[in-house]
Amino acid sequence: MTFVPRSENTFEFIGRTQVNYGVQGYINKIDTEPNEANCISISQIGASQAQIRKHKWYSSSNIFILTPKIKELLNQFTITSINHTLTKYKGYTNFPTLDKFKNETILLPRKKGVIDFEFIEGFITELESLNRAKIQTYLQTRGLDNYQLSEKESKALEEFNNIEWKEFKINELFTSQSGDFDIQKKHINELGDYVITAGLNNNGIFGKTDVKAKIIPGNTITIDMFGHSFYRQFQYKMVRHARVFALIPKFNMSQNQGLFFSNSFRFLTSLFSYNNMCSWDRIQNLNILLPTKNSQVDFEFIETYILALEKLVIKDLVQFTNNKTTSSQNLSF
Repeated sequence: MTFVPRSENTFEFIGRTQVNYGVQGYINKIDTEPNEANCISISQIGASQAQIRKHKWYSSSNIFILTPKIKELLNQFTITSINHTLTKYKGYTNFPTLDKFKNETILLPRKKGVIDFEFIEGFITELESLNRAKIQTYLQTRGLDNYQLSEKESKALEEFNNIEWKEFKINELFTSQSGDFDIQKKHINELGDYVITAGLNNNGIFGKTDVKAKIIPGNTITIDMFGHSFYRQFQYKMVRHARVFALIPKFNMSQNQGLFFSNSFRFLTSLFSYNNMCSWDRIQNLNILLPTKNSQVDFEFIETYILALEKLVIKDLVQFTNNKTTSSQNLSF
């Protein structure tokens, strides 16, 4: 699967992940027709999660589709209710299927015997208002409301599609480590170091423990058996039963570079599943595409590019909260 820059002619590629609302990247149209828009996708394995699809899309395996008979059901309230129902499906031998889910029920507010969509809309609006206030306070207190791009950062964004890219084997850049003790729930006591397990819940953080086990240094990347990858700024321990392993960089990796590399591994979730688990042996000879300068990885460009993206995200967030706040104020008169 080859991802391409987003455009009017590309389609979202959805994987079995909660990260980025399931969007692993964008692809051009392939031989098969894309899935229809305005539906709900549900991943069966890994992160069993319902998500709204507003555009036509493609996906990896083990994802099924729900199409609402009433268009007003396509909202986050419904999604939350569906996800609550999905919590009963736990483990790798008890996963949701379309046949099973047809007989499930979800809880929705009713008024005079019908779904109360007016209440749902008002409830969602109120939650959005509260969250906007929290976002504004956070940005101001952390000094993140400065999103002016430097000349170097602007240049990095402009040159992204024009720089030279080259494939590198993963084992050229990283070595691997695994845990040495089978940390279980009974060992979690919220003392000591974080424990990493498989899955997306809480970014794979199982909890904390002071049980004696190998400590993996921070500034590394973890990958689980489904191919989910996360950058870890802190030191941690890992469970053994969930087949999660760490990538230790052979170079001096900064936090921004770690974020870039962990996202470069997102394609792994389309290759691996419970029946075909990800491991170091299976990925070490795979290639990742990286920006280069003089045929070497351009770490300086990666650093600058991530800084620029962070500022763009903050800018979008500030503008979104400002626009939403203005709309809410106008509605109050």
